[in-house]
Amino acid sequence: MLLPVVCCCADHPWIKEDGEAPDTPLDNAVMNRLKQFRAMNQFKKAALRVRAFIFSHCQKKKSDTFVLGPVPL
Repeated sequence: MLLPVVCCCADHPWIKEDGEAPDTPLDNAVMNRLKQFRAMNQFKKAALRVRAFIFSHCQKKKSDTFVLGPVPL
């Protein structure tokens, strides 16, 4: 899959001044992928909040027995 080049994107009708997107609705597959993407981002944010909470709690505790390892996202 090739990514578009910046100059090609800048020439796209949607990006140009007074460009308009078509009124046709998005395909269901596209909508489902966008919803999955949003859900995954919300999950990652929640995981980062939990990790930050645990880290701050460990900093307050100053315990050498508890080691916070990497949390894969």
